[in-house]
Amino acid sequence: NSPSDAAAAAGRTVVFTTTTGSARLIQASGAHAVYMGSSVNAAAVVAAAAGHDRDVVLIPAGKLNDPDFDAQEDWAAATAIAMWADAAIGEGALWFREWRQRIELDGLPRLFESSPHAEALRAVGQGDDVALCAKLNVADAVPFACERTEYGVRVVNAPR
Repeated sequence: NSPSDAAAAAGRTVVFTTTTGSARLIQASGAHAVYMGSSVNAAAVVAAAAGHDRDVVLIPAGKLNDPDFDAQEDWAAATAIAMWADAAIGEGALWFREWRQRIELDGLPRLFESSPHAEALRAVGQGDDVALCAKLNVADAVPFACERTEYGVRVVNAPR
């Protein structure tokens, strides 16, 4: 699942597997619309979600079955999306303020680089992926969960 390999997928069908991301998609499958986003596609996610006249819930994926795991890159990315939206924050406003302050003080790249997941990626030789994932608004694709199947969730690029 290296972002450096993503360009090779253009125009092709991709089977994307994750541990936590897939589970979160399944858990959210009853929602009006479910998009996958991060800092790399923050503006595109905000634009897609703005097309629905509804409240938006951002869910930092974290780590499946470990609610105490510090998935700071997920929190930082969710906060970057919320900052890009410049929307009023209701539930979670305290978390949003804390992470916004951390982004303003440390910067998004530093928060990604110092995360436990980054350490794990460096340990398996994928450390270069961390800097790619910390970029802001470099992708306009928005994965949209369009259907739950017996095998998981079918995801397509969100309609524009």
